[in-house]
Amino acid sequence: MFLDAIAASLTSLLNYYTQYNTLVRMDIKQLRVHIAGSADPNTDHDLLRYAHDLAAELVRNLIVEGAMFVTGIGKEPLSIENDCNSPSIIFDWTILSTIHDCLQQGLVSTSDFPEPLIYTVGKSKTEQQIPEHRRNLWESFLDNNVIEINYLKPGRASGGAYRELQASRGDILIVISGGEGVEALAEDLYIENGKPVIALDLEIGSSCNDGSGGAPRLAKEMLAEPHRFIRIYDGSAAGSLVNRLTTRQGKRPIKEVVQAILKLIKALEPNPIRKQLEPFTNNNRKMNLRPQGQNLPRAIILTAIPVEFEAVRAHLADPQEEEHPQGMIYERGKFNASGKVWDVLIGDIGAGNLTAAMEAERAIAHFNPLVILFVGVAGGIKDVALGDVVVATKVYGYESGKAEIEFKPRPDVGQSAYKLIQRAKAEARKPDWLQRLTLPVPTPKPRVFVAPIAAGEKVVADTSSSTYQFLKSNYGDAIAVEMEGRGLLQAAHANPQVSALIVRGISDLIDGKSEADAAGSQEIAARNASAFAFQVLANFNLDNISGRITAKKDAEHTWSREAITQVNSHFKQQESYNNSSSPEENTPDIIEKLRTLTPEKIVSSLTTHQEVTSFIHFIWNEGEKRAKKSQFQEATFLFEFAIATCNIIDDPVLELAIIKHLEFVQAKLQPS
Repeated sequence: MFLDAIAASLTSLLNYYTQYNTLVRMDIKQLRVHIAGSADPNTDHDLLRYAHDLAAELVRNLIVEGAMFVTGIGKEPLSIENDCNSPSIIFDWTILSTIHDCLQQGLVSTSDFPEPLIYTVGKSKTEQQIPEHRRNLWESFLDNNVIEINYLKPGRASGGAYRELQASRGDILIVISGGEGVEALAEDLYIENGKPVIALDLEIGSSCNDGSGGAPRLAKEMLAEPHRFIRIYDGSAAGSLVNRLTTRQGKRPIKEVVQAILKLIKALEPNPIRKQLEPFTNNNRKMNLRPQGQNLPRAIILTAIPVEFEAVRAHLADPQEEEHPQGMIYERGKFNASGKVWDVLIGDIGAGNLTAAMEAERAIAHFNPLVILFVGVAGGIKDVALGDVVVATKVYGYESGKAEIEFKPRPDVGQSAYKLIQRAKAEARKPDWLQRLTLPVPTPKPRVFVAPIAAGEKVVADTSSSTYQFLKSNYGDAIAVEMEGRGLLQAAHANPQVSALIVRGISDLIDGKSEADAAGSQEIAARNASAFAFQVLANFNLDNISGRITAKKDAEHTWSREAITQVNSHFKQQESYNNSSSPEENTPDIIEKLRTLTPEKIVSSLTTHQEVTSFIHFIWNEGEKRAKKSQFQEATFLFEFAIATCNIIDDPVLELAIIKHLEFVQAKLQPS
């Protein structure tokens, strides 16, 4: 009965998706709209202002309908250089300022949207290119989690790469004007991938005076061949809907043009975008998919006591509870700094190295972070004062040894990540981190030490204790002592893809610990440690992260004998693999077997991340085979199963690649 129920739910899922596009029209709510265009600097200023007013009115109408946006960011080139009263030849800042005005006026709230309202692509110089008079708007977006920025890796900041990343998140493209850039965006990245394009007929040229007719050419072709640009629910209405888009070269009232655009969007057949991919689990409930926009660099910060947790939490925007499958309650929020946005999860796990190792391992396995930190308080052994910050280069597990008449230590050492240590050293040389303190900077100012520390299983509260004397005798370079760092580094050591760091604030100097704690020293130490930890995070080189993601994206989507063996083992069916035969001949009917399983069941029975990705590649490959044979329903099922599995292991790059194949296949299922 259990397998029958699973099969029934997966069958209903398949039927749901194959029929979906004939049942529903496009919904603007949560649609991510990409508005693009540029103008010739010599364009008539009244016509150029018409284009800006059109963009602004369009954004106002779309945002109140629930739409989100893709746009550019950076410079604001003017039609007359150094004349602030002349209109810009691009529309990015008009779009951004209109969104800001809508938020300020209370027309919408960030809480109305499941993701940041704006998605953009940044380059290494983006921060420096922000116009000074736009700086406050920019900072407001960052502070309030309005914008999500995906940074291009240095050396790969070509126009093509920039447009590709933009288009990967857009659901529909509206072209106001422009030349070669918008032509490539529309034809190669939207139309080619089955996404709708709406082109306007404004003849205002392009900023580079390039292309083969630009937006006006696209508008004429759209009028002649609307089916190439859009899929209309009622095909007979396509011509009249497209015809109503004309601007009459700036003479038609803007509101009429905008209403025509909205009417056309609402008449479109739904695009098979990610937000509509909601597979069912074996209990027939919707799977809790990771929302689009969560592909931000991720950090996990663990703490041991509430005062540490609260100090870390103060640096996050809009923290929300998130439960780990094992029951641990994290809080998840965004950290914006230096034009970067981090997805941060914080947990109050309790004291002890064993606890730290266990919770860190679970957190790494489930959330797949790039960075994991332990931030909290410690006792000072030497050189430090109350409130100082210590970043651990290494952590001695001082409890390790042989118990004879006299205890003989066997040093157990964990190392923090080299690149994080180097960033900590660089930040320690500067006073900038003090600006992150949530209270006025005390006098004297707290210092930062980057040095070894020790970790054990007991609170050291007296300099005459045997433990303190043991530390002084055997670990003479350790300047602080705590109870969790060694455990966290042990977990990180087993997961080399994660960079780990321990950051501690000095809350006592061993003697007088109770008095210091009572005087509020733990709050001060936790606050200082948190401020410095987030300074390190803010300036940690994202090139390292980009390289890791690029490596995933550039990997060939192949599968191996091992992958097939792993898949067959899940299906509880032993089959031999013959080198001389094709995998297809030796693979059982994958679809029938997947109908009796769920992505969660597959993932839970595998032991490593690599095994899961091998399985995903195998299913993806099977889907491609079915698509090539025009078996589009079967291919859809396989792609959806692979996408749901990607969500469980939180691999947005692989997921997005498969979604592109799914969109193509679902387009083929549309009635001609």
